[in-house]
Amino acid sequence: MRPADGPPTTSPPADRSLAATSGSAPVLVGPPAHTASRLAVTGTTIAIDGIRVLGRHGLTPEERERAQPFEIDMLVELSGSNAYSTDDISDTLDYGAIVALAVEVLEGPPHKLLELLAGSIVKRIRNEYGDKVGYVAVTVRKLHPPIEYHVGGVGVTVEMPGERR
Repeated sequence: MRPADGPPTTSPPADRSLAATSGSAPVLVGPPAHTASRLAVTGTTIAIDGIRVLGRHGLTPEERERAQPFEIDMLVELSGSNAYSTDDISDTLDYGAIVALAVEVLEGPPHKLLELLAGSIVKRIRNEYGDKVGYVAVTVRKLHPPIEYHVGGVGVTVEMPGERR
């Protein structure tokens, strides 16, 4: 915050303090590096970005007849995964299988709305993995939308609850 007539003021982060050294500017001092190993892991989220797929989705008959490029991003939060400590694939989800599931939906029957398309992917993830997943978010972008303006794409994100950490 900045007082009306004074210079900008800042406060150091709560877990750090400023320490001055002889002849130099103040330096941020934090907790010792070894304390990081005692922090608890609160969850695992698989992030998959930039899946490019051709699909036949849109409001116009032309969009549903001729394949066009789409892009998908996904966040899938795992429930109870401890793969970060076991290094065992059975303690997580195979992200290749998640990608294949999304591609199958996008290459499948046409949807008029991006909302339904993204929602269909979310539902398939939920149905396939059940209690293994918590929060799920899927973004689907149409890279060449039929609008008169040049845009990098238009997209929709559908989120489905689960305990988000």
